[in-house]
Amino acid sequence: MVERHRLARANVTEEMVDAFMKVRPLPIMFD
Repeated sequence: MVERHRLARANVTEEMVDAFMKVRPLPIMFD
């Protein structure tokens, strides 16, 4: 369950990062 949740969270994070980078590239939370 934890692994699955982590995987899903990783996918969501990637999507959010992609969208966020398109809006304003600020590598603050990804440091």
